[in-house]
Amino acid sequence: MEQLTGWLTAAEAAERLGVKPATLYAYVSRGVLARRRSPAGQSLFDPAEVERLARRGRPRRPAGASEVVIESRITALGGDRPFYRGRDALELAASASFEEVAVGLWTGSFDATAQRGVDGDSLESRDVPTTHTAGQTDAASRESVGAPTLQTIGHADAASPKSSNASTPHTVGHADAAPPQSPDAPNPQTVGHAHAVPPQSSDARTPQIVGHAHAGPPESPDAPTAQTADAASVEWQAGTVLQGDGGDLAEWRAGAASLAAGRAASAALPADVLLLDRILAIVPALAAADPLRGNLDPAAVVDVGRAVIAGVVDCLPERGPAASGSIAARLAARLGAENRFIDSIRAALVLLADHELAASTLAARVAASVRADPYAVVVTGLATVSGALHGGASLGAEALLDAVSDPAEADAAIGLRLRRGERIPGFGHAVYKAGDGRAGALLDRISAAAPDHPVLASAAALREAARRRRLPEPNVDFALATLTRAAGLPTGAGEAIFAVARIAGWLAHAMEEYEQRTPLRLRAVYVGP
Repeated sequence: MEQLTGWLTAAEAAERLGVKPATLYAYVSRGVLARRRSPAGQSLFDPAEVERLARRGRPRRPAGASEVVIESRITALGGDRPFYRGRDALELAASASFEEVAVGLWTGSFDATAQRGVDGDSLESRDVPTTHTAGQTDAASRESVGAPTLQTIGHADAASPKSSNASTPHTVGHADAAPPQSPDAPNPQTVGHAHAVPPQSSDARTPQIVGHAHAGPPESPDAPTAQTADAASVEWQAGTVLQGDGGDLAEWRAGAASLAAGRAASAALPADVLLLDRILAIVPALAAADPLRGNLDPAAVVDVGRAVIAGVVDCLPERGPAASGSIAARLAARLGAENRFIDSIRAALVLLADHELAASTLAARVAASVRADPYAVVVTGLATVSGALHGGASLGAEALLDAVSDPAEADAAIGLRLRRGERIPGFGHAVYKAGDGRAGALLDRISAAAPDHPVLASAAALREAARRRRLPEPNVDFALATLTRAAGLPTGAGEAIFAVARIAGWLAHAMEEYEQRTPLRLRAVYVGP
């Protein structure tokens, strides 16, 4: 077989650049580094190009809309999907239980059957992103942003910023959106004007706020538009057989006292209260019945995670025969879904379990960084996710589907909203510009469960009407709304599914914060008189 000489293997190129293999393949996917294949299919790299990149340093994107950067090992955002600790979320959604994924997010240990490829090149083909993190970066990268609006990084030894540029806050959009680059993209961060103020205390971490447009020239024109995670955070350990799964389903139960308190809190609310509002009442009641909630050891937080997720589900009002077993089956029963939709609900829970630093996750991390207990972290996340531009986005998509009882009405429904200057709920994503892969994965599940359901024709008509108007592709909120309507779930059920799923991610991020010695301390830049 022909052998190519003078080229570097992936391992040799990664070693020369001083990066992990995941970072190397991320450079390829972003167009920073070219690659060719040997006749045997091996990835090879031009030594001269690798040397130029090594001398120039790691590529960095230009500073644009502000974003908070926090070091994390949990989730990285790829081209059209998230990766949970390096595992493709869409592949996990194909077969893994929500319990397995939750425990995987908390501990890093997924069931072995949920693993994807075992060779390094599989990372490249799946476009696993790297995340440029802030907390422990070297001094050069701390100063390389140029003149951001507010640049302080990670832990207490972060260098003080030197200058900043004006910017305006952005707020519109999508449940999981990271930086605001489209009308449907929320951003919980705001940035200031004039001179950044250095931290006043060395006992607090100040996340890096990557500033606005004049932060200096980028080192690579092909750097990504979204700040995603360091390769070390998503490194796939080839060939490793991971142990553990969601655990015995008997462990996914709240205690009797907690259930009694949670159900009493739910029962005290009016019958027509939305499910997310019920959950907001249930979680503090569960916390009040847990005298050991202040234990922040990892194993204790995992126990709380199982109990709070199970407690929330089991305290919701019954709309059908009670079910036992998995969280997905129990949630489906509480929402009144037929058994054929249990798998779709399971897939939705997996796909929504985490999404990097969405607004609610940032809020949850801030709470955890000051040692709020896990229940309080969940309440913080729930309060944030209730916003119309976050977890409530599926509620707007439900209303859009309700307005299209006949597929022929799709054009009018979208046209009317555009004429009124409204955004089209459930379409577009700030990170997934070419389409949200989670939406397609969930819609496929729904179609398999109910191929002839009328709502699928309405949903297809809405997608086609959006394409004719050159609107963005549907996102996971649209798919979630389609699920609630196909399964005959109550209004607001999409928010409830979203919240139950995201509890797993919030607690995973909380556990990272509990490992830190200092709290997160965002800084404002005073612009008043």
